[in-house]
Amino acid sequence: MSVWKTLLETAIHAPSPHNVQPWRVRILSEDRADLLIEKRRTLPKEDTTGSFIILTMGLFIEALTILAANKSLKLDYELYQAPSQFTPEHIARAEADLLPFARLSLTHVDEGADQRSADRTQDACARYDDSLFFTRRTSRISLLPKPVPDEDVQAFSSLPANGGKGTSRLRRLI
Repeated sequence: MSVWKTLLETAIHAPSPHNVQPWRVRILSEDRADLLIEKRRTLPKEDTTGSFIILTMGLFIEALTILAANKSLKLDYELYQAPSQFTPEHIARAEADLLPFARLSLTHVDEGADQRSADRTQDACARYDDSLFFTRRTSRISLLPKPVPDEDVQAFSSLPANGGKGTSRLRRLI
């Protein structure tokens, strides 16, 4: 089980929308694990379609794929349910706090029946350095060095109230 722990020490630094990192991993054996969603770490108000949670879990699987390839391993996964089953409504109805998302499996690239496929996976991932997961940062710095003018804030604020009329001012800002 130390292989999983080694991969997870770095993979937990993978990015996620709003930095919620809702993934949990239940290690089953040296080569199998369950990827779970921690229900309380989802964003039902912000993620009205379930797209954030699917993106987040996909980013985590991709991080594990890269890290595994760097150790001459191939990560495969099988979803427990269709992505459409991870909307806020579905998640809210679930009784468990940890929701099964995918079964993960590791194979050594020299053990697989399809060596060429494993080689392609490793070649595609080899250009990524594990240390990049630790240097990732979220920038909270304004894109412009000056504040947005009050009249522009007013123009943006009035858009929802007037059904989108007045977007000519918005087009000039863009």
